[in-house]
Amino acid sequence: MDSRVFWGVLCALLVFSGIWAVWFALGVYAQRQAVSDALVQSQRQSYQAARAYEVQRAVQAKRVLDASVHDTYIHALADDQRCVGGVVLEVRGNVYTQVGSIAQPVHCTGRRADRPLR
Repeated sequence: MDSRVFWGVLCALLVFSGIWAVWFALGVYAQRQAVSDALVQSQRQSYQAARAYEVQRAVQAKRVLDASVHDTYIHALADDQRCVGGVVLEVRGNVYTQVGSIAQPVHCTGRRADRPLR
């Protein structure tokens, strides 16, 4: 009778340890899968953030370029115009004519006016 109890207890312990080993292996697998999923999600989010940043920088660069082109070509003085004393004057031979009205002249700095001339 003692040997049957011994073998019964031994079989029960083996079954219990097998169940425990399978449960532990499944836990480790689930944990690794969760870490892998989190890593993939983190990489996806960082890629999306980087892409959004690139798009934002491109839009900002285009705005700066458009503003620069606008200022350069729209506000640039023509060949027959000069900036004298901070006011745009048209020069035709010996005749100097102020651009704009007397009350609101077009102001300038260097070769650029403060508002469109054309």
